[in-house]
Amino acid sequence: MPSEGARRKARPLPVAAGIALALLTLSSCGSVARLGVPSPTPDSGIEGTTQASPTCPIVMPGNPCPPRAISATVAVLDHGGQEVTRFTSAADGSFRVALAPGAYTLSQPASSSHVLPLLKPASVTVVAGRYTSVVLDFDTGIR
Repeated sequence: MPSEGARRKARPLPVAAGIALALLTLSSCGSVARLGVPSPTPDSGIEGTTQASPTCPIVMPGNPCPPRAISATVAVLDHGGQEVTRFTSAADGSFRVALAPGAYTLSQPASSSHVLPLLKPASVTVVAGRYTSVVLDFDTGIR
């Protein structure tokens, strides 16, 4: 004959307990390293600006033609060429992205790699405890 405890039906978790368990599970996902890349820390990464140039069809002495700030999407690739993350700079070209220390290549995402303006890939090294400054120059194709 089954014991008293064996005859009891399992009771569903109260809704609040179920939600708390789900949130705890999801919050732990953010600390897992992706593709073998260490999780970024808020004290290291890259910062800088995205700009487009040339912006004038004819450049003459006394008539400067400075680069102009642009909002652009940039892919961050690890040393093996795998995308770690991507970001879009602000309208004024500024960006700041937390990354774990290591060597990275900044390039245009594959989906837009043939669209002007074009970004020449740039290599950056992120050092622990600091942000590496970089200016990403997109070629407008104007000659």
